[in-house]
Amino acid sequence: MNSDAGMSRAQRVVPGQVIFASRMTLHRRFVLRPDPQTVHLFKYLLALYAAKYGIKLHACSIMSTHYHLLFTDVLGNRAEFFRDFHAALTRCLQLYRGLGRSYVFDKRQTNQVDVVTPSGIIEAAAYTLANPTEAGITPCPDEWPGNLCKSHDLATGKLEHVRRPDSFRTEDGQRVRYFDLTGDTWPEQVALRFEPVPALEEDGIDAYDYEQLVNEELNALVEKKRAEVGSDRGFGRVAQALRKSIHHVASQELPFGEHVPYVKAGRGQTAARNVALEVLRDFWARHAEAVAAAKAGKKVLFPPGTYRWAKVFGFAVAET
Repeated sequence: MNSDAGMSRAQRVVPGQVIFASRMTLHRRFVLRPDPQTVHLFKYLLALYAAKYGIKLHACSIMSTHYHLLFTDVLGNRAEFFRDFHAALTRCLQLYRGLGRSYVFDKRQTNQVDVVTPSGIIEAAAYTLANPTEAGITPCPDEWPGNLCKSHDLATGKLEHVRRPDSFRTEDGQRVRYFDLTGDTWPEQVALRFEPVPALEEDGIDAYDYEQLVNEELNALVEKKRAEVGSDRGFGRVAQALRKSIHHVASQELPFGEHVPYVKAGRGQTAARNVALEVLRDFWARHAEAVAAAKAGKKVLFPPGTYRWAKVFGFAVAET
């Protein structure tokens, strides 16, 4: 956090970044519990806005209190993507869950970690898929309905055509039409695509290598958790997790929050992480100087990677 301003630091948004994102529900309630209608909603809206804003999806896990998403921000549009995706998902979940105008998500910004090395990408993908096992729900991550792509989808990718969720029954049994109440014009069908990470090909890692490396990391995470639990009987059950009330509050702390890393490299890649952090610190310093100059009424060029002051306020950005 930026203690001087009391606000989050400026996001450095550069086209082509691989981003590992997480978003938590308010008070860690089970509002995202991945029952069939929630999964349908999430899939449709994710596909809709990913296509609109040029987001390439790589892995996603919906847990009851949060979700993880690994993607490539091809055009540098992730701010608009998150804005529209979260707004639409919130409206629909408010209707479906009978929450009125209550908040769905925590008020903090979406956690967005810039993944800067191939090993970091592989670890992020494996961590995403391993989440239901890490949470103690199931020893087999592919059993979790919130894992929108499976470990065997990584090489070939996954394409699913998702129909518009026109109507549903609320938890008190009423029939509601999303299309009537949200005011959006949504296509009848969208294509949800998960695909290998394009950036890895530049490092000589093809799609099949990617799948093998992610699965090795995933298996290591699963085996570690199984050893901690003692036996598969020590895990909960998927059906039991999906019966939890949406007002249930998670008791365990989640592995993100106040001390979220800004960049991620692979384990042991301290040098690569430090280089990326130095680039980020330089951006923050130049961005702060540009903000001060703009507020003083001076003509100013913001550093490359500036989003808000360029797109919202219209300030010029220096060329890379």
